[in-house]
Amino acid sequence: MGGLMPSGVTNDAVAVKRDKFPPQIKYIVGNEACERFSFYGMIGILQLYIANRLGAGQDHATEIQHLFKSANYFMPLVGAWIADRYLGRYRSILFLSLFYCAGHAMLAVGEGTYWGLYWGLGLIALGSGGIKPSVAAFVGDQFGPGQSHLLRKVYGWFYWSINFGSFFSFLVIPWVVDRDPATTIVHGYSWAFGIPGIFMGLATLIFWLGTPNYLRIPPAGDPPAAFFKASAVTLAGVAVLFGLGWLSSKYGLNGWLTAALYIAVVLAAVIPATLSLQRRIEAVRMPQAAGAFTVGWYLFTKRITGAGGKEFYEVGRPYFTDEALDGAQALLRALKVLSLIPFFWALWDQTSSTWVTQGTQMEPWVLSAFGEKFTIGAEQMQSMNALIVMVLVPIFTWQMYPWLDRLGWKATPLRRMMVGLFITAASFGIVGLLQQRIDALAAVGQKLSVLWQTVPYIVLTAAEILVSATGNEFAYTHSPKTMKSTMTSIWLLTISVGNLLVAFFTWLARQFDHTTGVVSDSHAASAGQFYRYGLLTFAVSVMFVFVASRFPGKNYAESAEPA
Repeated sequence: MGGLMPSGVTNDAVAVKRDKFPPQIKYIVGNEACERFSFYGMIGILQLYIANRLGAGQDHATEIQHLFKSANYFMPLVGAWIADRYLGRYRSILFLSLFYCAGHAMLAVGEGTYWGLYWGLGLIALGSGGIKPSVAAFVGDQFGPGQSHLLRKVYGWFYWSINFGSFFSFLVIPWVVDRDPATTIVHGYSWAFGIPGIFMGLATLIFWLGTPNYLRIPPAGDPPAAFFKASAVTLAGVAVLFGLGWLSSKYGLNGWLTAALYIAVVLAAVIPATLSLQRRIEAVRMPQAAGAFTVGWYLFTKRITGAGGKEFYEVGRPYFTDEALDGAQALLRALKVLSLIPFFWALWDQTSSTWVTQGTQMEPWVLSAFGEKFTIGAEQMQSMNALIVMVLVPIFTWQMYPWLDRLGWKATPLRRMMVGLFITAASFGIVGLLQQRIDALAAVGQKLSVLWQTVPYIVLTAAEILVSATGNEFAYTHSPKTMKSTMTSIWLLTISVGNLLVAFFTWLARQFDHTTGVVSDSHAASAGQFYRYGLLTFAVSVMFVFVASRFPGKNYAESAEPA
């Protein structure tokens, strides 16, 4: 179960040709397609479900959705920790997938209630977020030395499968909600949330079917007592933070006082914990193994408090092994680049929130096919992103990137992400122009066709391929074998931070407009707000050019490190 070789399989049986994908890849890609159908089928109807069915309004729906996404993409830190230290990637995927299925069931059973919403989203965040770093890294684990050149292609196909699943879910699930109950029993949000749950169960089954073929890297193997102790401390911390939120709501504290209270409590916990960590590390008079976060935090805090003039990494040399320091170096190097990526996600993830809100102000497109009429409205337009991805990924991977290589401009991950950030900023300039036109036509009782959203979708999708599809490759190739899941979770954490930014900017826009007397149900989907996002991301893109040009990267895949 924990070794690199499946039982009963010889070296000759698992040896693959240098330019051929391992046969077990099809199970992982199939699992990803079904899992993404389940996730995007749920997320595609969430904005209008919260705003209209639960009566929360568009702004509050935007905040809830992006806070959920933030939690969903924060959980990879927990999932990676479990996978790398305790269960291994294979067993983590199977175990956490059960919580994922339960979350979909809770949304379906508790349809129309806030308890169903919050319990369902919480379980989905735990399951979906928990398996993300393991699935992405598990793909790379299946390739041996000399096959690093296939990683760009396999992550391209991996991303293509994500969008294959999401394309159909964005189209089908909103139609399930809208069907007339007089003609079919498939109607309403209960089935609309239940069908994605069925697909998540199918995803788990497909992954399990590939079990005999998988190559598995064993976890580091911390004792179970450490796992339960760390879990208890984490849950206690989460309970305290939730309790503070409840108290601030109960007693009507404003946002700034609540934020100050949170900061004070976090500092009160972090400072003594950090001093205790430093004492425990320095009490051992020999180099010891430790996780990249532990080593990085130790080095960072020692630099803040003064390190006697030593070089940054030399401070930890007496206390940590070379492997532990190498992991910390890989982490801190990657953070220099990844710290700017949240601004991409802050824009991209609005396709399921503010872009849907914008689409409700536009004229739906009615498509006639097979004797039936199908309405393409605000929610169905989300499928445009997936459709464009499926067209562009093969073009970028097999045509554009090799063409650029032949021209002498190698399409490295950093260069792809740099160009993608600039294109992202441009897409929101287009969305802002669309919103201005929508507002102008609304003043004379007219509407713009929802198909006009295709233009910014094409631009943003090109940016997505350059930034998002590249991110998994970057995270995998720039981390040692013992922390592949951890580095992938850092990449996914950028999505969490990006969604927090949207929730914060939405709240800030509402507060600002209230002080100026502006009354609106959707401050987040205004032309001015779209332009502000675009300008901010353009500034971040310029910063990325500066950082990327000085990035001292180390590609572990090209160093022929054993899988």
